[in-house]
Amino acid sequence: MALWTNIIFAWIALVISFFLIVIWALRLICKNKKPSFLYKINRWLRHHHKLIGILLIIAGTVHGLFSSDALFGLNLGTAAWVLSILLGVNWLFRKRMKKMWMTYHRILTAVFIALVVIHIISVGGFILDDMIAGNITPPEQIADAADTGPTAGGSAESPTVAVSEPADSSSSNSSEPSATESSTAAESTAPIYDGTYTGTGTGYRPGLVVEVVIENGRIASVTVVEQNEEHVQIYGPAIEQIPDAIVDAQSTDVDSISGATKTSEGIKEAVEDALSQALAD
Repeated sequence: MALWTNIIFAWIALVISFFLIVIWALRLICKNKKPSFLYKINRWLRHHHKLIGILLIIAGTVHGLFSSDALFGLNLGTAAWVLSILLGVNWLFRKRMKKMWMTYHRILTAVFIALVVIHIISVGGFILDDMIAGNITPPEQIADAADTGPTAGGSAESPTVAVSEPADSSSSNSSEPSATESSTAAESTAPIYDGTYTGTGTGYRPGLVVEVVIENGRIASVTVVEQNEEHVQIYGPAIEQIPDAIVDAQSTDVDSISGATKTSEGIKEAVEDALSQALAD
């Protein structure tokens, strides 16, 4: 529900912004012309300009609260939200600022438009179309993997690799571990060799690459070094949290991030690919 709320209020804020911005354009179009349909629309928008501006701030606040980025943080969304507030403050002090208030208002509006456009591009587009098409999984469709076992949405064909300290050769049938040991169940362990390994997987899009460092037979670090995912607000939490979760658990059997299942699974697939190389090296 949080993901849908985030996206829906982002769209509401975008539509409200359009109505606020179009007032100036309609004013230029209707200038020195007799009252028309566009003139009536412009007059109505100008009459309700204050209310529409307040609704923009409210919609932007809700969008920010449910966004993956912090509302009070250094990001484009927050910058645009702060500018919407400054536009309101500028209007409140218009009498004190006299004629200059409109100049400042238009400058702030131009910067606001630029930030909104850049923000939309940076998150990979409008997102709602992908959600409707089913390309992005909302959180309510993801099972609670912590209570039900393996991660929801995971592939049954994707093996889970658990790691431990290198096994004593006397307790093993072979002194050299085989690549098939990467298919062991979660409760099993397989020795892995120290080194730095690169693995690939497919998340929302193909080409997700991770670097796995093995030290003393354990996963020391997991880093996503390359990816082609879309919509940073969706995949960002998975990129940040899944590698640390794998290191903490010393296994790829970790919960996916709600709303970023495909990216989460792609990271785990890439780590398993790297670990299979550590087993077969």
